[in-house]
Amino acid sequence: MWPILWEGKGIVVYTYGILYLIGFILSYFIFRNRLIRQGLSAGDVSVLYGTTVAAGLIGARVLHVLVTPRPDWMEVRLSRVLQTGGMYYGGLLFGFATLVAVAYWRHRRVRPVLDAVAPALAGGHALGRLGCLTAGCCWGRPTNLPWGVVFTHPLAQAANGTPLRVRLHPVQVYEALLESGLALLLLRLGRTSWSETGGLWGLYLVGYGALRLAMERLRGVPKPVVWGPWSVNDLISVGLIGVGLVFLERAWRMRKK
Repeated sequence: MWPILWEGKGIVVYTYGILYLIGFILSYFIFRNRLIRQGLSAGDVSVLYGTTVAAGLIGARVLHVLVTPRPDWMEVRLSRVLQTGGMYYGGLLFGFATLVAVAYWRHRRVRPVLDAVAPALAGGHALGRLGCLTAGCCWGRPTNLPWGVVFTHPLAQAANGTPLRVRLHPVQVYEALLESGLALLLLRLGRTSWSETGGLWGLYLVGYGALRLAMERLRGVPKPVVWGPWSVNDLISVGLIGVGLVFLERAWRMRKK
């Protein structure tokens, strides 16, 4: 694809990083807009967002180190955690735990904050998946479909092990489109009585868990097997769907009251 956006004078700007940065900015403004309408200050929003993003980045790298097969799997050093890539689910789980803790500690309100972050997370991550496409990571299985993508840049193979000159499912695009639709749905429901009940967060967990479970069937990236044909991502996806259904059930009860 197009892994390097600009290169010159000893500086390399990667397309992946730029798209993820734009995704972070988009998610921040969605998150900020929703929480300010709920009465929080811009400073409060920045603290919530900043701590959650920092925790998410750390969690993504830690999970990647823990589940990636390697000869020295017993030796999880800090240097390795800081050098390797990340797994989205590690960031989601660690970021979620941090957001809940900070939201409760500072504001004693968790469900409204989770409902505010749901569309922000879906929208920002959709842009991030396009970044994956430009870098060649998270590639799909071989396909004969006319919309399959062919990676040719040697950097994609060197950095991610991406197969070159093979037509592959553009799973990054599939996921970006599905997450964009989920983000729009959550934004629309945010103007209804589902807002601030935890229902939007529940819908995000169910929606993303289901679409990720489906996308894993089309991914060609080697996955660590945990139990039979189930990977770590599969198991987490099923868990998210279950937790999301609990949030939706409780939100439904709140709306009835």
